[in-house]
Amino acid sequence: MYVDDFDGFKMKMDISSQRDSIDKEFRHLFTKALKKIINKPELRFWLTPWVIILKNERAFAGSICFKGAPDLNGTVEVGYDVDELYWNNGIATEALMGMIAHTQKLGRVRYIKAETEWDNLPSQAVLRKCGMARYKYGQGSIWWRIKVIQSFNLTKWTYDFNEKRRM
Repeated sequence: MYVDDFDGFKMKMDISSQRDSIDKEFRHLFTKALKKIINKPELRFWLTPWVIILKNERAFAGSICFKGAPDLNGTVEVGYDVDELYWNNGIATEALMGMIAHTQKLGRVRYIKAETEWDNLPSQAVLRKCGMARYKYGQGSIWWRIKVIQSFNLTKWTYDFNEKRRM
């Protein structure tokens, strides 16, 4: 419904939005993802868009998603889209930090990566605030990533699964 009938989605969720539909790039991404989910339901978590709703305003602010399951190296890509009305309010940073924190509990993810255009300075600032670092440059793009550390407390010790040592 989010992809095919945004007005119906807003009505069902009882939210308002400044936009009439979702971003074209995200619509294409989510349409492809839904087709994959039909064939492989186990990928649902990795391909489902997470909607960003401002509780107090009951307003749609954007969305964030993984762009697929982790690859063989444990790397997963993330993408996000925040309505211009809500830019510079920390919403993208909070949503991305939530995704990073959530992956720490999963144990399958070693790195989270994201791509920005060279001139998308606000998005680059979000990625920096979330601890991501540039690691690759492409045609018009900068690639960012962060190492995800899965850890849990064992009395006084924290065990880092990636480093295989006590800290």
